[in-house]
Amino acid sequence: MDNTLFSGGNRVVSEWTLTATQTEPFLGGQLRKVPICVRGISVVQIRNGKISQWSDYYDKLKSWRHGLAAADSKSEAAFDQEHAALYRIVSRQLTTCSVIEGGKTIWFNFVGQAGESVSIEMPFNQAESIVMTIPQLLSAALKMQTGDAQARYVFSVGNWSLESAKDQNYRILAVRTPDGFEVAFAISFETSVAMGSALTRGSEAAPEKY
Repeated sequence: MDNTLFSGGNRVVSEWTLTATQTEPFLGGQLRKVPICVRGISVVQIRNGKISQWSDYYDKLKSWRHGLAAADSKSEAAFDQEHAALYRIVSRQLTTCSVIEGGKTIWFNFVGQAGESVSIEMPFNQAESIVMTIPQLLSAALKMQTGDAQARYVFSVGNWSLESAKDQNYRILAVRTPDGFEVAFAISFETSVAMGSALTRGSEAAPEKY
């Protein structure tokens, strides 16, 4: 990183150029190396001989880090989290998604608000957490939009299947929407019987107790 420093009063200004190489997924699960060159300015404010505020400006994005120069490693980690949290991506459209790295990573491609191409790589366990969280968020958003506390985001069922599982105590219930979305649940034999009975009677099934 090339650096030029200017100081005056209780402020130090640094003009810098960062050059690096980023490895990113490419066609067919291959990797490619992309050179990066970023120019920016950092403004540091000093109070009582310590850094009280640090501001970075680059590519029209601004990141802030607040704290003391004598902060411990835990505080420094908090600074980094705050710094990263300010990087915001606004998606205009999801274009493609795929599985890479032998099933270890899910890759999403978006078109950003300004028309730029954006990709996000998410490890398998994080993608699993997102899938479990989004339906609740959609229902919460719908309640806020409608003002109806009973509102719930639902999917139309196109077809379903009940399959055997390796664990004979459970069945696999696969539910599919007309547009191709599919989700599968592991349900106990007792639960499947209770669901079938409730559907036959046209009543609501009681939740299974764990």
